[in-house]
Amino acid sequence: MDGGIVICLTGRVDYAAVGSFTSIIETAQELSPKRLLVDMTQVSGIDSVGFGLMIMLREALPTAQIVLSGAEGVAKRLLGLFDASSLFEIRE
Repeated sequence: MDGGIVICLTGRVDYAAVGSFTSIIETAQELSPKRLLVDMTQVSGIDSVGFGLMIMLREALPTAQIVLSGAEGVAKRLLGLFDASSLFEIRE
């Protein structure tokens, strides 16, 4: 991604991911990218805590273009239920 960074998530994005996701947010803040691609092709699920982490990422980088890409199955359905497209660009 030109001028941006890519974050590849794997497994479930839930309470168990809080520690590692918080580190991701801190690193992203330090790098202060204009664009951030969150690759979700390997995400098996996301719950309300996981979506809360995504919101924290959005709040940590208020001016960045954040793209959620590749969500499938349950993760994709839940992003729809959480109305993620109001906060993020969603790509297949």
